[in-house]
Amino acid sequence: LQSTFSADGGLTWAINTGWDQVYNFEGTCTDLGGGGGGGACDQSSASAGFQNGFFSESPNVVACDLLVAADDDFTLEQITMNLFHNPGTTIASLNLIYYANAAGQPGAIIGTETVVPTSQVVVGANFGFNISEVVIDVTPFLFAGQAGQSTTYWVGTTVLSANGGQNAWESNLSPQGNPMWQFFNGNWVNTFEEGVYIFSGQCAGGGGGGGGDCTSATYDATGLPIDIDGAGTSTADCVGAPNLHPVTVSGSGTIGTDAELEDVTINITHSWSGDLEISLISPSGTELLLWDNVGGSGDNFTNTQFQDGGIPSAGSTAPHTAVYVPVGGTFAATFAGEDINGDWQLKICDTAGGDTGSLDSFSITFCTEDTSPTNNWECADATALSCGDIVAGTTTGATNSGGNASPDVFYSYTGSGVVEFVTISLCGGG
Repeated sequence: LQSTFSADGGLTWAINTGWDQVYNFEGTCTDLGGGGGGGACDQSSASAGFQNGFFSESPNVVACDLLVAADDDFTLEQITMNLFHNPGTTIASLNLIYYANAAGQPGAIIGTETVVPTSQVVVGANFGFNISEVVIDVTPFLFAGQAGQSTTYWVGTTVLSANGGQNAWESNLSPQGNPMWQFFNGNWVNTFEEGVYIFSGQCAGGGGGGGGDCTSATYDATGLPIDIDGAGTSTADCVGAPNLHPVTVSGSGTIGTDAELEDVTINITHSWSGDLEISLISPSGTELLLWDNVGGSGDNFTNTQFQDGGIPSAGSTAPHTAVYVPVGGTFAATFAGEDINGDWQLKICDTAGGDTGSLDSFSITFCTEDTSPTNNWECADATALSCGDIVAGTTTGATNSGGNASPDVFYSYTGSGVVEFVTISLCGGG
């Protein structure tokens, strides 16, 4: 079978011979012109004349968004950025931090690397600083895309100047997508400006690699708000604390097998947030310390989130709006092998008297995989093929659709956006 396809809308075909078959698909594709497909690609935001910048020396982190297109993967290979620095010095090294997205801001850390610039050249000056265009070759890092929708990641950095002085990642006053974020004084802060950068690498079609389908579900505690150690009392030893607040999870899955505990989110009104110890207890009784008396006299927890790969809570200031790693370890390691179904308890201990407060909300999010057999007898569930794929199998035992005498198996191929020849060879001449 040889056909010419218009890939603008993609193509789906069905093979139905009327007989059970054992088959082997082997094919080649030849582009007939134009772009599309994989290869070198980049995402960039050009300078608007050195309008501003945000300090990126330690402990500050500045991050810009990286958008991976639907049905695509992106492997980062090089970063070009404009950095303010003191005249007469250079950029010595950069600590790169890659983040997943968390509601439009940097979330869980998914990778880190310390690098030295490949090249740097002064391209301007403003505010008493020089601005250098700094090029960094990085260890190739895969940012996996998703089928049918784009995926946002974040590329952050902490920069060290040769003289240890201040430096800043250049920004434009008007963002073109998600604005740059800065980790400053223990919290992520929206700058409402756009960083200046080029993220260069390789794009490859067929995004969404890295495992089966995963569906997130958030479960909310009921009966809130509720007092925490009312009347200024305390549970100083945090043993047998009365403040156990459940959220009932009705989903099914085993952590580390087909389920992941993605995050815990809380809102607490309480003076002296540093008085509190907060833990999560699984239905089987395993306990993980989330928060340990950090925050001093500052008040409240506002949309405080705990997530594997979050930032350390040490030094955080109220109202603790960032995404934090649990103090006692990771969700993945602590609860590995446990069933997600049942009551998950939030344990709150007020370790000092004289202050009161309330738990206003508590939620927990799990991502679970669908492990049921694939129903691939309709186009929507067809097995996707890429150029050069070799697929072997049998229709014996497949689902029979449409009253056909023989069971059916559907395959789909989506082109690269240009007209191309697609050759399909069936074993045995079928």
